[in-house]
Amino acid sequence: MVGSMKILLAVSKRYARLIIDAIVDVKPKPKITILSLDEEVAILAKTLGIEYRSDLSIEKLYTSEELEEYDMAIVAMDDDQDNIVLVRTAKSMNIPIIISLLNDSSNRDLLLKEGVRYIIDINEFTVNSIKSLFLTDTWVYMRFPCVVNLMVAFHRIARRGILGVILKELEDAVSEVNVRFMLLDRSGRVAIDSLRTIETGDIIVVLGLEQDVKKAMNKIENVFRKHEEIFARRYAESLRTTTRGYG
Repeated sequence: MVGSMKILLAVSKRYARLIIDAIVDVKPKPKITILSLDEEVAILAKTLGIEYRSDLSIEKLYTSEELEEYDMAIVAMDDDQDNIVLVRTAKSMNIPIIISLLNDSSNRDLLLKEGVRYIIDINEFTVNSIKSLFLTDTWVYMRFPCVVNLMVAFHRIARRGILGVILKELEDAVSEVNVRFMLLDRSGRVAIDSLRTIETGDIIVVLGLEQDVKKAMNKIENVFRKHEEIFARRYAESLRTTTRGYG
């Protein structure tokens, strides 16, 4: 019988409840050990019946040989420098999967240099969630730290719905890029008619590895820019014609 996963959680009170709620329902139920200096986290761990330790000092962690038995470490402190130090310690314990929260997007490269492959950028999720609600004719993307470099990008159509872009033009543009591409109509159904005109309210979805998604986004943007230039020329010509007519 395969044993349950063993998860080491180094966390501040700011993130404790959120992360614990996310992992306690995993099946089979994982064995969780919480490392924290916050009394509120200690109380939470006791209430939920989770093992709690306050020995967050590097010296004590390095001498904790049992930490090498853990399958995963989740590091979620309020300061990215603390995250980096704890990530380094978890790596020294040969814990195979290390996930780190990122409080400041400018520190991403520091975590990457530590060899962290799974990074959850709090700001990125917040900003893109807001964008997806309010912004149109712009790209919104999200990374998935559970799968390295996986990204999904969305583009909600508004003013570009008058350009006359055909779905097949976008399909052809991304055909040689290794991504999953689809168009959702305003009711959420996948559009399958390649001759369908892109309309206001449609949502373009691109899924794949980050570098491929960005390449596909650029190709789609090129299609839209081409139509925008044509539309602008036609509009300018119509203005000149109208002006001459009044002359």
